[in-house]
Parts: sequence; structure tokens; C-alpha cells
Amino acid sequence: VYSPTKKLWFKTLHGSAFRAPDMTILHAQNSPMEENPDLKPEKIATTEALVGYHFTKKISGSISGFYINADDLIQVSEFKYVNIGKMESRGVEAELKARFGKNTHAYMNATWQDVKDKTHAKIAGTDQYQGDFHPGSVPEFLMNIGLNHGITENIIGHVSLNYAGERDRSEEMIWDFGRMELVRRDIREPVAERWLLNASLTLKSFPVKGMMLQISGFNLLDDDHRDPDTVGFILNDIPRPGITYMGRITYSF
Repeated sequence: VYSPTKKLWFKTLHGSAFRAPDMTILHAQNSPMEENPDLKPEKIATTEALVGYHFTKKISGSISGFYINADDLIQVSEFKYVNIGKMESRGVEAELKARFGKNTHAYMNATWQDVKDKTHAKIAGTDQYQGDFHPGSVPEFLMNIGLNHGITENIIGHVSLNYAGERDRSEEMIWDFGRMELVRRDIREPVAERWLLNASLTLKSFPVKGMMLQISGFNLLDDDHRDPDTVGFILNDIPRPGITYMGRITYSF
């Protein structure tokens, strides 16, 4: 992190992680998939560069670019789990924050991302290989807008609006033996965009000191939103809950 002035700052970061294969993959018994105890962990590396600026004492913003590279992803090839998968993602994030008091602040952030499968696996039934393709189920654009407002010192309200853009289907190609040509594996319409309105009310020291009561509502617009079915067995994808309410009580001794 480098800040040449009190208002301007730069940040770069790099991180890496791994995920070890679980036992059901290493020793797949009673399964059509052949076990592979020699599987290696999946690996991922992330690089990000950010520039931020304090426009005033209460308003700040930032914009960043990121690149994510995943290797040795575990996928199925010829009825066997192998480390062949490779994914890349790049994009831009922007954020704006504003403070209006002790317990009142607003924020807005947006993300644009481009995801590609770069495995270049062989297409079954042919001597051809996949090119770079969008794996599907990933929105190109995301956005969050929120307001946290201290109604009183002990009563805090929060409202947020979450947007996820249209999610295309996988562009993976397969060989159609009936038509004797390459076709897209999933030709369904994209998953529709969604807007989720959430809100909460927090009461501190209520009804006694040390106790906190929080009431939250999710998807208050009752948007018909769905998680993508990546396999293709569910025609209209996986429905998610409509309007949902939740209460929480905590006490600090």
C-alpha cells in the first residue's frame, strides 16, 4: 500500500490458495467414475491493483482491476477424475462510500468480470479440442447499493439492493452424432437478471442492557430469482426463496 498524499492511495496484492481433493473423489467406490488417488490439489492465484481517493473527509472512492488464474482443476475425463481444468477471470471493480454521521453511511459498488474456461479439453467422439469458452452461470455484471442509518444511538436501520446481471449458459461444444456437427452443450435461454431488496432493523440494549434484537427481511420485492442448473436436468433452474424474514437475539455478559 502506498499513499503519496492524504487523499490518494494505491494498493497491489497477490494471493494464492489450494483446495485438496476430498475422499469421495480420491477413492470413488460404487461409482461409475474411476478412483484416482494421485490427484493433486486445485490451485488458484489472484492479483489485484487498486487506486483510491478521498474526495472529501466523508466521501471516498476506489477502482481496481483483478486477474484470477486457476490451474489443476479436477474434472472428469473418460470416466476418471483428473487435474486438467484451467480457468481465468479478469475484471474491474468500483466502489463509492459516504459517511454522514456516527452510525450512518451509504455505499455503492459494481463489478464487471469476464470468465473463460481455458482447459482446451478434447471433444468426445472427435479429434478436436475445445477453444476458450465462457463456462456459464456467472453474471458479467454485479452491483450493490446500501444505506446504514442510525435512527437513534440504539436503533439502526439498514437497506440494500443487490443486482446480478443475466447469466449465460455454458458455451462448451459437444459432438452431435445425429447432425454430425459440433453444437453447444446447453442451448437454454440465459438465467434472467435479478434484483434483491433486503432490509434490517437492529435494536441495541433492548429490552435490557447487553441484549440486541435484530429483525431482517430478504428479497422484499419477492423477485422470482433462480440459481443456474449447470447440468441441464432442471429446465427452469433452481428456484430460490421469495420474501423471507429472520429474527436474531444476542446477549453480551
